[in-house]
Order: sequence, then C-alpha cells, then structure tokens
Amino acid sequence: MTVYINKVFFIFLLLFYSFFLFAQKEDIKNTNILKEIVYTLASDSMLGRAAGSEGEERAENYLVSYYKKIGLVALNDSYIKKFKFPKDSTHTASAMNVIGMLDNKAPSTIVIGAHYDHIGMGGPKSRSLTSNKIHNGADDNASGVAMMLMLAEHLKKSKIKNQKSDKFNYLFIAFSAHEDGLYGSQAFVDEKIYDLSKVKLFLNLDMVGRLDTINPMLKVMRNDHEKYLDSILYKLTKDEFNLIITEDKTQTDASAFINNNIPSVSFTTGIHDDYHKISDDSEKINYYGMNEITKYIRRVIASFESYKLKIIPATRNIIERPEPYAKMPEVKIDENANPNIDKKILENEMKINN
Repeated sequence: MTVYINKVFFIFLLLFYSFFLFAQKEDIKNTNILKEIVYTLASDSMLGRAAGSEGEERAENYLVSYYKKIGLVALNDSYIKKFKFPKDSTHTASAMNVIGMLDNKAPSTIVIGAHYDHIGMGGPKSRSLTSNKIHNGADDNASGVAMMLMLAEHLKKSKIKNQKSDKFNYLFIAFSAHEDGLYGSQAFVDEKIYDLSKVKLFLNLDMVGRLDTINPMLKVMRNDHEKYLDSILYKLTKDEFNLIITEDKTQTDASAFINNNIPSVSFTTGIHDDYHKISDDSEKINYYGMNEITKYIRRVIASFESYKLKIIPATRNIIERPEPYAKMPEVKIDENANPNIDKKILENEMKINN
C-alpha cells in the first residue's frame, strides 16, 4: 500500500513539474512576442507614428500584416478605415483605424482596442526640452497594441482548439488620432461601419507597459454603470499586482463607447516621468509585467465566455463623473521642459491616470 501511495505521489509530482515547465515556457515565449511587437512599433523607423504621417502608414502596414498572420479577417473587405480629423484650427488630415475581426458567427461582439498613434517629432505635445526628435511612444501606446495583438492571437488559437471562444465575435481596433483628440475611436462609432447594437463590451488598453516591480499596480477604469464588475475583476487577480478600480472620466478612447451606452473597461499601468518624452523607449518596458496583465485580461474574457459573468447593457449616459476613489502615483507636468508645450492638451490627457 505504501509503495502504491509513493508511486501515485511521484506521478503527481512529475505531472505538476511538467505543467510548471510548460507554463514557464509559454510565459517566456509570450513575453518575447510582446517585446518584439513593442520594439517594432516603437522603433525610430516608425517616426513616432503621428496620425496622418508616413510613420503612421508604416505602423498600419505592420498591423495589417500581423492581423493576416494570426488569422483575423477584414471588416467589410478592408482592414483599413480611413477618416478625417482636424489637425489644427485651419487644416484637416486623414488617418487610419486598423480593424481585424475574429468572426465566430455569434450574435454579440466584444471590441478590444488600443490607439497606435503617438506624437511623431513631439512639437507642442512633447514634455522634452529637445522636442524636435522622434518620440517613439513605447508605453504610449505600443504596449497597448502589443497586448491587443496577443489577446487576438490567444482567442484565435482557442477557437482552433475548439475551446470556448465562440460566445462572442471579437473586433480588434488599433485607433489613430488619439493624441489629437480621440478622433479614431469617435470615428469608428460615428461612421457606423459596424452594428453597435451587437457590441456588448469594449476593452481599452492604454499605457500598460510600466507595471512597477516594487509596488505593482494595475488601474482599471469603468463607468459607474459597470460597478457590478468590480467583485469579479478583483477575484480574478492572483496577487501579481494590486488592482485599483476607478470611475471612468471619459478622457480615453472608451468615451465614444460609453456615450453610446456600451459597457467599457480600460486598463493602464499609469503615467510616468517619460510620458510624452523622447525617453519613452522600449528598453524601459516591463515585458514580464505586460505578460501578467495579458493573462489577467484573458481570465476576464474567459469569465464572459463561460457565462460566469453576464454583461449588463447600459441604459443611460453618465455626463458627470465622480472623482476616482483611488489614485495612481501622480506625475506633474514639467512646464520648464518644453517652452512650446500645449498644457491644456496634456492636462486633459493626464487626467486619465490621476
């Protein structure tokens, strides 16, 4: 009997060790993929990815190729959705949202989005003293786009393996002209290129690459209507970071969805001193942390897929947002850095993380 118990125990340990090694191998692989995407999008060759620029077009070509590689299909026969936006007070420009779809022939859809544009050569949006240089925007927001692509790849593979990933269709949208005023997300909603009545949830990924190694905090912003999600959002963490849940004050790409009564949740690791500076580079990203956040969001999505969590449709817009009841560490605008800095634009955008 003792020999039998010892054999069973040995087999159990062997299986546990094998599973541990497999999970560790997957983590290393996925972390390297995230790193490769961020380094590509935040390379000097992308010229800072300003909306309507050559750099944006290069990033768009990369995204389309990636969508095709992982098996996402085009929406209405095209991955590219062009729109116009006010570049300044007298001129308009054209920019491009990049949209891929995992079509499960389901009646409902979850949209996962991240803006891929940045501020190009800086100009009045830069916080650097030497502003006329390429601003690569590794965290803002190559990190969010990389995470979106990893989620897309995971959901596609889950479908192939006949796992549960067919309760919803999934739209993956890389928004442009975010830095100019959230025009890409607004264009998607306004131009009605997809039936919004099918969209049951929007997940927004913005600046998710700086999970602190000493005091790791992930900030989750949701509308007042989505308070019912809080308990499951907390429950799905595994002590890899502290979760801070706040009210969404609509200075994100989620605002266009919220204003159309679509439940929305945004994820961010928060503001930092390299925000809108030439120093927001790939080597400063916490790729291990990005992988942990990606796994967490996968668990959130799985909760919807498995019917453990039901999305409750919003019934009204909330115009006035209360102050958040928890805050990320504050980073103040350095007014002495760039004498031409557009303080109003930066103050509005920095509210997202404070």
